[in-house]
Amino acid sequence: MTRKFNFILKKLTICWGIIFFYPFSFLSAQRTDIVSLETQYHNTPALNSAIDLSKAYQQQADWFQHTPQFNIDSANFYFDKAIVLLENTKPLPSENLAEVYKNKSAFYYHAYKHQEAGETAAKAGYYFEQISKEGKKNVQLQYDILMIRSFAEVDDKNPKFGLELFSKAIALFQENTAFVCGRHHPLF
Repeated sequence: MTRKFNFILKKLTICWGIIFFYPFSFLSAQRTDIVSLETQYHNTPALNSAIDLSKAYQQQADWFQHTPQFNIDSANFYFDKAIVLLENTKPLPSENLAEVYKNKSAFYYHAYKHQEAGETAAKAGYYFEQISKEGKKNVQLQYDILMIRSFAEVDDKNPKFGLELFSKAIALFQENTAFVCGRHHPLF
C-alpha cells in the first residue's frame, strides 16, 4: 500500500510541477531570447539584428495581449520599444515599421481604443506608402492596414471615411485574391 501511495504522490508532484512551473519557464525563455538579442544588437548594430530584436519585442507584446498575463501597458511598452528601435535604424526598414504599426493598431482595436487604432493604422499607412515609393509591393499588408483602419474609423464615429477605406480594401481584395485569400483576418 505504501509503495502505491508513494507512486501516486510522485505522479501528483510531477503533474503539479508541470502545471505551476511550465508557464513561468516559457516567460524566462522569452526573456532570455530578448536579452541575448539585445546583447547581439548592442555589440553589432546591424539592420538584421535590429529587425530580429524588433520581432522579439513584438512577440513579447503579443504575449501580454492574452488572458492569463493580459496587460495593456506592457504590450504597449514592447510595441513602443520595437517602433523606437526600428525608427532609429539606418536604412529605415519601412516594411517592418508598417508591420509593427499594423500589429499595434490591431491590438488597440481589440482593446476598444478605436481612436488610437485609427491613428496607429494611419502611421502604418504612411510607412506602407514609403514601401510603395521604393517599388516594393505587399498586398497582404496593405489590405490588413486598410481593414483595421476602416473598422477603427467606423467605430470612432467617422463612418464615411471608414466606408471609403473599406471600399479600397475590397477593391484591393478583388484585384489580388490570390494574395489575400488563405490568411486569417487581422482583426479576428
